[in-house]
Amino acid sequence: STVIQCSNHLSSPIGLDGQQSQLEFRPQPGTPQQVMKNIRKLVKEFSTKYPEFDLSDEGDRYPLGGHIHVGLNREIEVPNDLRIILDDFVGRPTIEMSGDARSSYKQLGATRTQKHGFEYRSTPAAVFQNPAMTFVTLRLVKNLCEKYFNQDTLEYNSRPTIQDYIEVGGLTKNQAKYFMKFCGNGYKPA
Repeated sequence: STVIQCSNHLSSPIGLDGQQSQLEFRPQPGTPQQVMKNIRKLVKEFSTKYPEFDLSDEGDRYPLGGHIHVGLNREIEVPNDLRIILDDFVGRPTIEMSGDARSSYKQLGATRTQKHGFEYRSTPAAVFQNPAMTFVTLRLVKNLCEKYFNQDTLEYNSRPTIQDYIEVGGLTKNQAKYFMKFCGNGYKPA
């Protein structure tokens, strides 16, 4: 049996979660494009160092979360209306990709205050399954947060449409279609 020597120090880019039971990738912050590239780099680094292990976003054995950190250069308590917006556009469409092990972690409106801003915790690890989904999800969260904190009016259908993802979420038509397809029937644990 192989022992993985990963740091549990939270500043380490590859480490173990707080329960010491699963692997965490902690990419450097940046734009959605930069974070997506940073995640790819960390996955490649881990896979090169530990080729005998397969990475999975299945979430049926461990409660794999896809937490997204939002940096605001200050600690904030997330307003309830922002939680609702993030849930409507990101949480609701992705939550069923959580896998069976997420149990109590599989909930909408899950956030945690951080020194740098906050963490949106409702998303499963599946949103990081591939670079395209990673980028679109991060871009969507970034755009929604920017609009919210810039006090823009966010009007959309109770179940966001492709047009809502474009106009409110700031995605291109292709990105919006891809996100909705992936969430609707395109997801396969890997």
